[in-house]
Amino acid sequence: MLSLVFMLLFSLSYIAFSSSRSVIAFSKLETLTLKTSSQSFLAKQATREIAKRAAFTPLHKLISMPNTHKFSITQFKYKGVHDLLVEQFSVAALANDGSVIYKESFIKYPSLLALPTTALSFFEDSSVTEHLFNRKWGNLNHNYFPNPLYKNSCENLQKRVVIWIEGNCVLTAKNVQHTNTKNPALLIVKNGDITLEKATKFYGVLIIIPSTSHTNKVLVHPSATLTGLAVSTNQIATDVQGSISYSFKVLQNLQQHPALFKIIPIPGTAYAY
Repeated sequence: MLSLVFMLLFSLSYIAFSSSRSVIAFSKLETLTLKTSSQSFLAKQATREIAKRAAFTPLHKLISMPNTHKFSITQFKYKGVHDLLVEQFSVAALANDGSVIYKESFIKYPSLLALPTTALSFFEDSSVTEHLFNRKWGNLNHNYFPNPLYKNSCENLQKRVVIWIEGNCVLTAKNVQHTNTKNPALLIVKNGDITLEKATKFYGVLIIIPSTSHTNKVLVHPSATLTGLAVSTNQIATDVQGSISYSFKVLQNLQQHPALFKIIPIPGTAYAY
């Protein structure tokens, strides 16, 4: 009997010891899993941040900047019609030993997808937003563009490449003086009248999305000029006494401006190691 009790006690002790070791091992495994998961999450955030900065900063400079992680970046460049620049790049966040923690691939392309080559000073085209942005004008909004200036008027315009106005827009020489051939702007005016006042010189693309309830107007002072492109998606009333001239160079510089570049991750390319 004593032998049986001893054996039972020994068995229970062994089971308790084994269970204790299993709990400790599981706890260590869980801690390691959480740590690895946390590292992957932080690496993912850092990788996405690098990708966002790639819109404004050349990739080779991003690696040399102070970062929370070490990075490895591979890049592929492509050119489309009229030298449209499209880039595919992969960003890998590295551990101290050089091993990959997280990796993902991205596409960088301009919001302005195509350029009209017809030298028209001003015209109406209901499909122009489809041609330029691959969006019907009824479905296009300011959220399509990276970091736009969104306002209800053109008063006190900040220096910005993409400007979306919901309402009337009065352009003065002062509020568009930052635009030129090398640094044009994209101005979209929805549901409003447009006026270019005396001595105003605007370089870029003006897209008008008129109100459906009444006819909007475009007034251009005799000493005002617009160089680039002016187009309306629907019929408008025009009084152009100044100059509106088409410039493919202005359009091309706008298309390639860093402020219009979009960065999107390529689905299925994200890996945590």
